[in-house]
Amino acid sequence: MDLDLSLNEELGEAGKDKLLECLAVMQRHWAGCSATNVRRRKEWSELLNDLEKLSWKFQINEIRREISTMWDTCFKSDKEREEFPEYSSDDYSERLLVKHWDFLEKLKAIFDICFRCFQLC
Repeated sequence: MDLDLSLNEELGEAGKDKLLECLAVMQRHWAGCSATNVRRRKEWSELLNDLEKLSWKFQINEIRREISTMWDTCFKSDKEREEFPEYSSDDYSERLLVKHWDFLEKLKAIFDICFRCFQLC
């Protein structure tokens, strides 16, 4: 999963670590809280989940731009592009992010093989 998005990857990891840290603090103070505090913590938890989803969406869209560039570079037809239906999915999740990373790596491997073939000709 070696992407040219190392900065985004670092921000994603730092953000993930911060989210986990915030969740741990919230869980430590959960017991014995008033109803108002419980509600506030639930709101914070929902906010953190939303931030995580936004992070996935951002990273997926960055990978999609790179996939699109690779498709154009490799002259992939519309039919070939349809073989990756997750490209148009709007169910932004960690699972979708991993599928995009894996697909991009596959495209890069194909491009590398084709590029070497063109050099031999």
